[in-house]
Amino acid sequence: MLLGKNMIQFGCSERLYQGVFGPLLRVGLFAPEELCSAAASQGVLYYLILAHQKHFDVVFCRGTAREKIFEPWVESLKAKGCEMLEDKKVTDIIFNEETGCITEVVCGKETDSADTVILAVGIATLQEIIKKRFAVLDFHYIVEYCLVQHYVRGESF
Repeated sequence: MLLGKNMIQFGCSERLYQGVFGPLLRVGLFAPEELCSAAASQGVLYYLILAHQKHFDVVFCRGTAREKIFEPWVESLKAKGCEMLEDKKVTDIIFNEETGCITEVVCGKETDSADTVILAVGIATLQEIIKKRFAVLDFHYIVEYCLVQHYVRGESF
């Protein structure tokens, strides 16, 4: 007997099962939830929900994370004078050679100066920026640059 059919039969909504229990089972059992037995699934759910509930602080949004977390955060930053470069693809970042800090953000052919930069980009975009930035430099220069920046900041390894 599969857990999904049991849960839906006993009143669990399809949305709750697909959105919450399914992902928990995929992570806990390393298999698609439709292939997991009810007994194995109940073991994982018992472990995560009942046996270790004091170790987890899980809160589910009543709405999307975008509308409940990110949009209010962006609005509060804008109210404090921050400028958001929305719907623009970051293609490069410019560093101050003396401080090692980002001073400009390049979006295509447009360059914007900045005092502080929060890069809210995915890992693929960040990897693309780093590859493009250091593509013309050789490996030894990159290591030397990192060591110098580390030394200038007074940090130790």
